[in-house]
Amino acid sequence: CPGVPFAERSLWSNIAALLWTFDIRRSELPDPKTGLPFKYDDSDAGFDGDLTNSPFKFPAVFEPRSPRRAEVARREWAECEKDLNVLLPAPKNN
Repeated sequence: CPGVPFAERSLWSNIAALLWTFDIRRSELPDPKTGLPFKYDDSDAGFDGDLTNSPFKFPAVFEPRSPRRAEVARREWAECEKDLNVLLPAPKNN
């Protein structure tokens, strides 16, 4: 597929932006099903098995690495929303 290189580059660019912006760590909240500390399951049983085979939901905490990085993320998000609103304007109510 000719779009694979573009998709891979986009994916890596987005992952790099997330890692630049946030400290990502596991949550200290207990597992709502057991009340015990959440234990991530990286075996095959920890995935939904659908076509995309994604992991089941698990608690995580995303904290901005700094106020400056949080501001950059907010500014970039606002720019993306402006572009998205131009490309996909809201439907008009008749």
